[in-house]
Amino acid sequence: MNSSVEESRRLALEGMAPLPPSPFRAGRREPRVVLVNGINTDGEGSIDLLGVALRRLAVEVVDVLLPRRSVVSARWGANRDARAVAQVSSPGDVVVGHSYGCLRAARAAAAVPYRAIVCVAPAMPRGFSWPSPGLVTCYYSRTDVALKAARLLLLHPFGGGSAGLEGFAQVGVHNVPCHGTAHSEYFEGALLRMLVSRVVFLLGD
Repeated sequence: MNSSVEESRRLALEGMAPLPPSPFRAGRREPRVVLVNGINTDGEGSIDLLGVALRRLAVEVVDVLLPRRSVVSARWGANRDARAVAQVSSPGDVVVGHSYGCLRAARAAAAVPYRAIVCVAPAMPRGFSWPSPGLVTCYYSRTDVALKAARLLLLHPFGGGSAGLEGFAQVGVHNVPCHGTAHSEYFEGALLRMLVSRVVFLLGD
């Protein structure tokens, strides 16, 4: 791995526990999918369903165990949660976040050079600036009631969840409109199949 990348990663992870050895250095060539759940859930009714579908295709999935957050603890917990995500990730993995999990994943991406980042209904500002926007796919719906409610929360990192309602404004992000979709309906039926197809494509890209 490029020494400058290693150094950037070390600096970004300063203060964390040591990362586990990268499986890429051990000769493993297949990237994994890292799943990051939302604010007040373990992901059992949402992003975990994507994990089930991917495992059926023999994709290696890492389901990050993160604490549930309240609207209060979410204000200071994102960075701590991002460190936990980074510690179980390896360069070249694909990270998929749902809702507040997208913010956790975005901050982890400052430390880990992911192959791709997939944001599903991101509870993030529309104007968020990605270092490599071409690596980002965003699924959004202007009819997401949960994110509309988030707009009532002041002084939060969510930015009113506007990215999950309108997509990211940054040029280069692959925004996918899914209007008519509720906050966790991305993980059902045809939308789930679409997500699986996208992730599998990114794994082999």
